[in-house]
Amino acid sequence: MPAPSPPAANGNLWRSASAIVAGAVSGYHVLKIVSYSRTKDVPNGDSINSRQFLIGGRKWHVEYKPNGYTAESIDFISLYLHLDDTVPEAVKAMGKFSLLDQDGKPVPSYSLTTDFVNFSDKKNWGYAKFIKREVLEKS
Repeated sequence: MPAPSPPAANGNLWRSASAIVAGAVSGYHVLKIVSYSRTKDVPNGDSINSRQFLIGGRKWHVEYKPNGYTAESIDFISLYLHLDDTVPEAVKAMGKFSLLDQDGKPVPSYSLTTDFVNFSDKKNWGYAKFIKREVLEKS
């Protein structure tokens, strides 16, 4: 509790208080790749996008690049969270990408969390080298 305000000239006490409560919204989207082997023909740098989903009042989608984002990541699967809305204010968010096991639980060695990113400045953020295709295929 804050200390009382000093008495006013007329002997009354003035009190004041304020709070800043920064709301955080969380949500998740599960992207299931059905017939993974058929996605391997997608050229390097090209993506297959998830359906659009709504979290925090904003529209998002996940970009799945089965043959990497660039030539340096051609042997990897790349994943990016993409903001679809155009908004004047900052939209700061962090994303967590997890490979799920057969029971739907995250595999710790393939669970990566981004830093907080201002998606108003940079529309997408993710991992060019999320998981090596060879490792995924052997699992």
